[in-house]
Amino acid sequence: MKIQTGCYVIMLLSGLIAVYSGTSASQISAQIIDDSSVDAIKTISQIYTSNKSTAHSKLFSQVKQVAQFEEKDFLEDIVWSPNSKYLAISGGRSGSVKVIEIANNINVFERSYQESLRSSNLTWSPDSQNLAINGLVQLLNPREEIDEIDIFDIATGKQINQIQHIGEISKVLWSPDNKHIASTDFGSLHTVGLNSKLRVFETVTGEEVLQVNHNKSLLDAQWSPDGQYIATASRDRKARIIDINSRNVIFELTHAHSVREISWSPDGQYIATSSLLGSKIMNLLSGQLIPFINEQVQEVVWSPDGQYLATSTLPESRDISDINIFEFSTGRKIAYVDHARTRVKSKQWSPSSRYLMTAGYDKTMRVMDIQRGQEILKLTYDYVTQDFAWSPDSRYVVIANGKRARILSIPSGLEVAGIDHDELVTNVLWSPDGRYVASANSSPRPVVKVLQVYN
Repeated sequence: MKIQTGCYVIMLLSGLIAVYSGTSASQISAQIIDDSSVDAIKTISQIYTSNKSTAHSKLFSQVKQVAQFEEKDFLEDIVWSPNSKYLAISGGRSGSVKVIEIANNINVFERSYQESLRSSNLTWSPDSQNLAINGLVQLLNPREEIDEIDIFDIATGKQINQIQHIGEISKVLWSPDNKHIASTDFGSLHTVGLNSKLRVFETVTGEEVLQVNHNKSLLDAQWSPDGQYIATASRDRKARIIDINSRNVIFELTHAHSVREISWSPDGQYIATSSLLGSKIMNLLSGQLIPFINEQVQEVVWSPDGQYLATSTLPESRDISDINIFEFSTGRKIAYVDHARTRVKSKQWSPSSRYLMTAGYDKTMRVMDIQRGQEILKLTYDYVTQDFAWSPDSRYVVIANGKRARILSIPSGLEVAGIDHDELVTNVLWSPDGRYVASANSSPRPVVKVLQVYN
């Protein structure tokens, strides 16, 4: 008898064969051949689970908490630097921002805004050298606000630039080459049509090089992977793609409803829009739309390798979500995720593109194996999972569930490590290098804890 991790348990008992889903003891769903098989099934299941637990225990034997940080009233943002060296945290009514060098648990940067102000987005430059902080600065008059983006060199702690944006900033985005920084605002209630703007600035000089206007609030903006284009999505039902070099809008896609999200294919050749009354995917080289994405699709999520798409639909009610997985090159539907006809809270591809994990409001976590085209894991908890994140090697996932951040092995679903909080855990983040896991709980006493999971 051979037990293969993450696949199937095949048992030979009294000359009969039974096939079992090779997950963990609690997930093994067996086809019972006869009553005499039950004890043998339990024994094999326990051996299988014990062997996997031992293997993971060795790997995670040196898991330890290396840092803990507390905020007085609320936590606003927590972000790893791309090189995993720093963790940036903002929160509190004073608008405090601090950056910690995790390996040595050293606070290398700290700034507190005035009590009447607030800090919001923390955005790292792709090279991890600079941190952009935006916070509401002042009212120019009762009808207009001015927001600012402060850019700091973390190694020296010096502010290298300050960029002003009229209107409250909703999002800040670095270009992939670090040369530009873009900001979007929520729009102004005091102007006709609630118009909203995307602005693009040179990082070094702070000079504004591009402005894109929408008649209603901007809901999303994204740089293309090569930084040549930037795309916008708005409540005015339009998505626009702008060439940074020419400063021109090269494509505009009109929808029947607000455009909620924009996403680029990993190779930058295609762009997908997400809208409640029909999403679209366009080939930027030809300007042609991909036909199998239509008015029934409300959201499109690319796999990291660009080979697959996960799409969401609301077939009968807004309280129900269907997720279909397509092979992009052929448009062939290869899998379907069923959350017992309840709404899906979140979904994420594994970095390897092999798995799609979903968290539902039915308190379940499900993992779809794309190579097999089937669900291989279902976990049910007492709480709805608030957040989850894959390890860079796709072997583990950390979930925020109840008052615990749980690290699970995939595809077995075994909990191999975790950390407890006093309040509901709302955020979990795996560092880009895979060495650390950060978790944060909600108010009234927000706490951020950092685990070292690999040496």
